Amino acid sequence: MENLSNGQLAALGVSLGVFFIVAIIIWVLEVIAGWKIFKKAGEPGWKSIIPIYSSYISYKIAWNSMMFWVTFAIGIVYNLLAKGESGFMTIAAGVIMIVNIVIYCMYNGKMAKAFGKGTGFAVGLVFLNPIFKLILGFGNARYQGPQA
Repeated sequence: MENLSNGQLAALGVSLGVFFIVAIIIWVLEVIAGWKIFKKAGEPGWKSIIPIYSSYISYKIAWNSMMFWVTFAIGIVYNLLAKGESGFMTIAAGVIMIVNIVIYCMYNGKMAKAFGKGTGFAVGLVFLNPIFKLILGFGNARYQGPQA
């Protein structure tokens, strides 16, 4: 830091400030979108702002609440294995991470179908989640129920 000029430090500060403001705006939009999605699904909107509980309700809306507990357990096992020193534990952690990614993609597919959307929308939910959640919350999609 002692090699940076005052102008460089100012530019760094401005950049961090802009990043922080953009992050706050994205977070607020995510909260609003989640609230609208929950309301469309017949759940109180406030449930979307409670961290773990909102994920539970979201799985209930899209698929089934038991899958939340499966992913929750997978996350715990992954964290335990990822801390391991052996090669087997590292490989097992990698396999578990892949399983979790597959479940996440399936969840987004179920969420899209729960609101009458197709595979393309599900891909959008996977890769551009904040944008597609806003579309789901503010668009004309109607909740059709969880997908088996």
